[in-house]
Amino acid sequence: MDLINLGSKYRCFSYAYTCKGAFYYNKRMNQALKTSVDNNIGVMMDSAAHSIHHLKAQGLKKNKGKFNIHDIDKLRDLVMDQYVEYVNKEGKHWDFHINFDYIKNCPEIYRVQKVLEEKGLRPVPVYHGDHGLEWLKRYCKEGYKLISIGTVIPFGTYREKRRYYDNVFNISEKYGVLLHGLAMTGLSLMFQYPWYSVDSATWAKTAAYGSMLHVDMNRQIIGEIHITDQRVNGKTCWNQLPKDLQRDIRHTVEDNGFDFHEMQTDGRARSLYNVWLFCNKLHELKDAVKSTTVKWKNLL
Repeated sequence: MDLINLGSKYRCFSYAYTCKGAFYYNKRMNQALKTSVDNNIGVMMDSAAHSIHHLKAQGLKKNKGKFNIHDIDKLRDLVMDQYVEYVNKEGKHWDFHINFDYIKNCPEIYRVQKVLEEKGLRPVPVYHGDHGLEWLKRYCKEGYKLISIGTVIPFGTYREKRRYYDNVFNISEKYGVLLHGLAMTGLSLMFQYPWYSVDSATWAKTAAYGSMLHVDMNRQIIGEIHITDQRVNGKTCWNQLPKDLQRDIRHTVEDNGFDFHEMQTDGRARSLYNVWLFCNKLHELKDAVKSTTVKWKNLL
């Protein structure tokens, strides 16, 4: 309820955590899903493909990870069957669910799309750009009105990503198709394009690693600030900031109704602040990101 009270209107959940019997099932996540549904919060259900990718990477490391590579292949088939049963039973309560893109390969993802449809599902297709744009056009021509867009160049340059999304949106707009951005965390890319919706775990991951999100319109800065006592490398750390900037940030946090000391010591408090920021402040950046200098784009 805390997320809802802070202004959250939509949530992305994963079958892996919310379906009883799934490989990452978590009772609290199941309850969070129920609470969201009961309070008319929009729900997107993910097929756990990302979790499969993670497990597969673990399985490839000798003596590490919960599953070996052969277990992963068996788990893939189990997930398919469970996901179908789960969506058929509970899917009427959600806004939409997406295809099981357990591998970033357009032909295989398309095959799985048709298999799931034969089993009674109507998942939103997924396109990762690993093959030509003809695969995206195929979904458009077949009448799908919403398509999820991922990318096989998550660490590519900003220019490479812009080129990719330019091509994708040129096609979607031609066919009148809406797009959902998978793991769309970069605000510049989020605001540069007319996404129907996006999902991101930045608010939770940032908090889990000891950081808060901060927006400073005057300095034209948005980013993470690590605020716990733990030493980290490669991040902006609270103790290294100028005293006047520390004072301004602390006052901003407290003016927004949060306890800064609690945020330094409690990951949950950081998560809630980050959620509040996403729900109440980041929309103010939209015009700035779309119209101002490259400086913004390099920071986002």
